[in-house]
Amino acid sequence: MYGLRKRLPPPGLWLSRPLDPGVATGFTLLEDKADGAGMMRIGELARATGLNVETIRYYERIGVLLPRGRTEDGYRVFDPKDRERVEFIKQAKQLGLSLAQIKDILAIQSAQQPTCVHVRALLEARLEDAEQALRELSDFRDRLRGLLERSADLEDCRPIGGRICSIIEEASAASAPSVLEQRKPSAGRARREQRILESIR
Repeated sequence: MYGLRKRLPPPGLWLSRPLDPGVATGFTLLEDKADGAGMMRIGELARATGLNVETIRYYERIGVLLPRGRTEDGYRVFDPKDRERVEFIKQAKQLGLSLAQIKDILAIQSAQQPTCVHVRALLEARLEDAEQALRELSDFRDRLRGLLERSADLEDCRPIGGRICSIIEEASAASAPSVLEQRKPSAGRARREQRILESIR
């Protein structure tokens, strides 16, 4: 895959490449010490991080994770820093950040620039989303309570004009909020995030 099949390294060596995207190419050889120097194959990395192999491969495809190289047998190899990166990705996702946003953070870090200003802007936007979601949930809860109170003694709505169930038919405005969906940022907020990102880079 990397064009190195013509000259395989001697036994006991790893084929290695730089971790970060955009770094100049050029493979080096890493000595495989007796303890493996912490190197892991993809299945071992998946088990160590609690993810499945397909997720690790997907992270590779989108560029948030790159293997350190391949063994002479063609297996991907990762080191403890790759495990740290995967754990960082998991933590960022738990805060509601998208993989595209996480990729931007990693790109800033790879460029040896501070990441905190950009991360704060992203988290402030997530807080805004969370507060809006809470307001929507509160309104939705109040609408549900009203429906239940008005129908507390209702057993059969057909005499009062119900076609299937008047409780639902009268509740068209009580749709559940999509609190689990990440909202598309407003144009103004998107521009602010972009300016912060560009100023850091």
